[in-house]
Amino acid sequence: NYPYSKWHAEANKETRLPFYHMSENSIVDLEHNQNGSKITFKKSGMYLLMFNILCNNVLQKPTKIFVYTTQGQSYSHYLNSPKILQPNVDSQLISGHKLSQYKEGDYIYVCINPETSLDITGNSTVNTSFEIIKLQ
Repeated sequence: NYPYSKWHAEANKETRLPFYHMSENSIVDLEHNQNGSKITFKKSGMYLLMFNILCNNVLQKPTKIFVYTTQGQSYSHYLNSPKILQPNVDSQLISGHKLSQYKEGDYIYVCINPETSLDITGNSTVNTSFEIIKLQ
């Protein structure tokens, strides 16, 4: 989660999310950075990636938001189909998941790209979170 109450994402621009905390005995290493936290896998295997992102803007029109992981300049994995945020709603939670194979030392950043600028609510794992479960 974020140590901040809000995180702003610009319209039509990739924004890497700055996750701040991970559970102890984690299966990944987390390098917090205000411009996007790097998540590095400690072991090779199949992983289930899951996210919840809470947006708290009242939008004027339906807005697509893409959530994905990326490694460096390329190699993106979409974690969901584009979600549509509805207009005139105070808070909207989007969720998704994906199975992915990673090798020891592989790293990812979690990114969003909304059609309209919006704020993400942080400061709680209930509001915005990213979970990783090793399956094999």
